[in-house]
Amino acid sequence: MKPDELIVASLLFQLLDARDVRQNDMGGEQAHDWTIILRDGRRVAVEVTQHADQAMREFWAKADHYREMPSLPGLYSVVVRPTANRNALWRRLPALLPTIPYEVGHRLEYIKWHLGHDSREVADELLGLGVEWFNFVESAKPAISLSTGGGGWLHPSVVADAAVAELAKNRCKLASATNVDERHMFVWIDSSASQPWSSLRNEDGLPEPVLLDGADSLWVGAIDHTGMPGGVSVLWQCRSGEPWENWTPKLSRR
Repeated sequence: MKPDELIVASLLFQLLDARDVRQNDMGGEQAHDWTIILRDGRRVAVEVTQHADQAMREFWAKADHYREMPSLPGLYSVVVRPTANRNALWRRLPALLPTIPYEVGHRLEYIKWHLGHDSREVADELLGLGVEWFNFVESAKPAISLSTGGGGWLHPSVVADAAVAELAKNRCKLASATNVDERHMFVWIDSSASQPWSSLRNEDGLPEPVLLDGADSLWVGAIDHTGMPGGVSVLWQCRSGEPWENWTPKLSRR
């Protein structure tokens, strides 16, 4: 079993006040992960998966994210597309970035029309290189720092969309479960999927998704920056036709 699957078994065993949890080792890759037996005898099939951005994971796996450059006026934090050519970025960024006004700190595609003609041409070249956003701060160590992600909080609907997309991929596993009373899908939102990962922390709650056939309940949890969901910090559950329930306050009492 993978670490994230083991954590879900322990987590739901405690939160649902179960009396037993069993690994489902029948059926191989086409079978759900766990069967949790509640105190009233009901049996719950649980499938665990992660929603991640593979392109971003590959970007993180590469070296060369940061270079000190004494010729620059400060620190530039640059967000680029995961597919951007890093060699081309390092060749052109030192010359291009200082020509954009320092107060710019928004997505280039949105603000380039508010720039002067020369800066607008630079913005177009940066966009062509894969730059989505950058910020400048004065620093004792002038440098360029590259990252990717496409921005943070958008709207909680992106969380529901991500979870439902993973449910669609695993619906057959849950639908094939036999001798169970409920079928639960648990989706870890990996930090590589930056928009749903950030939006999961929306204090106003999550919108109600349309659950697909084959599942009675959908769980969504936050995964930490190390790639391991050790310290679960955010947890939501939705049953078909019901509002999302925030289980996060219960986590601190485990």
